[in-house]
This record gives sequence, structure tokens and C-alpha cells, in this order.
Amino acid sequence: MIAAPLENLRWHGCRTAAFEVGAVLVLAAAVVQPWNRQHRKQWGEAGKVWPLRALIAFLMWGSLSAILSPTKAFAIQGILLLAAGVAIAVTVAAEAREHLSYELVLNALIGATLLISLTGFALYGANKMPLAVGLYNDHTLYGAVFTVLLPIMLAISLSPVPLARRLPAQMALLCGTAALGLSETRSAWIGFGLSLLVFGGLTLFVRPWQPRERSSGAERRGQKIQDILACLLVLSGLLYLIIALPQTGQMGERLRTLSTTVPQGKEISVAWRFAAWTGAAKMLRQKPWGGWGIGSYPLRQYEFTGLGQGADTVQALGPTITDEAHNSYLQIGVEMGLPGLILWLGVLGSAFTLGVTSLRRFSHGSPRQW
Repeated sequence: MIAAPLENLRWHGCRTAAFEVGAVLVLAAAVVQPWNRQHRKQWGEAGKVWPLRALIAFLMWGSLSAILSPTKAFAIQGILLLAAGVAIAVTVAAEAREHLSYELVLNALIGATLLISLTGFALYGANKMPLAVGLYNDHTLYGAVFTVLLPIMLAISLSPVPLARRLPAQMALLCGTAALGLSETRSAWIGFGLSLLVFGGLTLFVRPWQPRERSSGAERRGQKIQDILACLLVLSGLLYLIIALPQTGQMGERLRTLSTTVPQGKEISVAWRFAAWTGAAKMLRQKPWGGWGIGSYPLRQYEFTGLGQGADTVQALGPTITDEAHNSYLQIGVEMGLPGLILWLGVLGSAFTLGVTSLRRFSHGSPRQW
């Protein structure tokens, strides 16, 4: 959430540096704990999880890519970012195996969703465009973060957890959904819509064969109170969107473009993305196995796409969002070759497989566990 105005070079790299320092602190907090038998067992069990193994293999291939990359400065930055992400993922997976740590992670995500949403509301209209961008300085980045957070908020909101935890999650879900709408990021809208389809599929196909726990009369009354509060939250959110936001009409116009101008290729942003993907595909075909080197796509893409900044400008000022491929699969393939792309698909595929198989081990069908 650290703002980095492009015209101010002193801010350049602050966001990535903060992320890397945060990863070091998270890892250090885990390392300084007493390494007793239980602690070592937690980390050993985390090391056996296939998505984390695939992620570590992906990091190792990225390190090799950084060594072979001709653009060392960009390669070092790229591998530092990747290593920071892997360090956070492994640490959370190992340390959050205890119930208290797991609850702390979920509470942190609820707080983050509320904070990011409210920041977007507070700064709405401060940008040149009438869009919600928060402190991200770009509405696509702001909208994208909600595709990660909102499904988790939905799961907690529909689960039989104490009211003190469920109500903040419902508030975060409501605020996050409104902020996602105000971002007018169509790809994020589609992403959240797909997550709702997955959630609905779990409701239809998973819950019937999972036995439900019996609840007492007091628990059922508490459930009714929570349902009433949830309905009041939803109604207040709808009232806010209808009365307080004249931009709801603008959001509707943006939504209609998904069935009108976007399929016809009449929008500049859509045509720009197709041009970027075409150029990235050419780069991938030139070096399919070793790739161009991690972190090198922004520096080399102008030769193939004619978009964004030239190599000299990127070297002097650093890359911007227009120098990215806007397609993580293509960009990973360009930078790390087909082996790197296959390893990344292995991370996603093994995580999905682990999630599906884990459903059968639960004793009852709570959306939060899904």
C-alpha cells in the first residue's frame, strides 16, 4: 500500500523494498522462536506439502535464470521479490498450523480488507480518473487485490464462527465488494465472479456428503441474530450504492462493455493487451527453454511490442505497469522459459489438488474450511 509516484525518483523501489524487508521480518520472527521438537515437526510437515515443494523448485529455477540473465540488476531485483514471496509462503504454512496462529492470519486478512477498502473510499476522486485506486496509484492493481481477499471474507462470513469474528468479516466483505465495484477493474470483476462460481459448486457438490453438527437452541437463536445483522449490512450497502453514489450508473456502463465493445476489439486497452501478448509470444518463441532471464521482460519487451518505454528509459527510471505483459503466464514463460512456466503451473495445480483432497478429511461442511 506504499504509494510510489512515478515523477518522484526517491520513492522508486520503496514498495518492493518494503515487501522484501517484511519477508525478512516474518522469517526472522519464526527463526528466533525456540526450536523444540514440536516446532521442528511443524516445519518438517510444511516441507512435505507439494505446493511448497513446487514453489521452492520454482525459486531454484528462478535463481538459475538470474545467474544466466544478462541484465543483472533487474535479475537480482526479480529473484529478491520471488524469494521474499516464497519465504512468506513457507513461514506462514509452517507457523500457522497451530489454531491460534491460524486465527491470527485470518484476523490480519480481515483487517487488511477493511483497511484497503476504506483507504479507497477516503481517496476516491483524488486521482485524475473517477476510480477507486487507494494507495496503489492504479485501479487494476487495486481491484486485483480483492480477488484474493474477498473469497476468504465470504467463507468466514458464512461460517459458524463467533459473532465477534463473523461480523467484521461481513463488514469487510461488504466494503471490499463496494470498493471492487468502484475500481471499475473488469478483469477483477470476472475473477471474483469465477470465485463465486467455485464457491457455489462447493456448496452444491461438497456439503451434501459431509455430516452437519447438531446445534442447540441457543446456537440457533444466535445464528438468527447473525443472519439479521448480515441482512442489515447488505441492505445498508445497497442503500449506500443507490443513494450516495451517482457513479453506480458509470459502473453499469463499464460492465456493459464486457458484452459490447470488448468482444469486438474496439477498446484501446483491450487492443493494447493483445498487442502486448503477441509480442510476449514472439519473445517466448525465440528463447523457449532458458528464457530471457528473470526480471528482464520490462527491459526487452519494447523491441517486440513497441509499447511502454524503451530499454534506455527503463534502465534510467525503472519499469512501469505499461512495461509488463499483463499476463503472468506469458511473462513467466518469457523470463524463465517453458521449464519455469511448467513449474509455476505445478505450484497452482498441486495447490488445487491438495485443496480438493483435503475436503474429504473435514468432519463437517463449513464454508470456512472450504
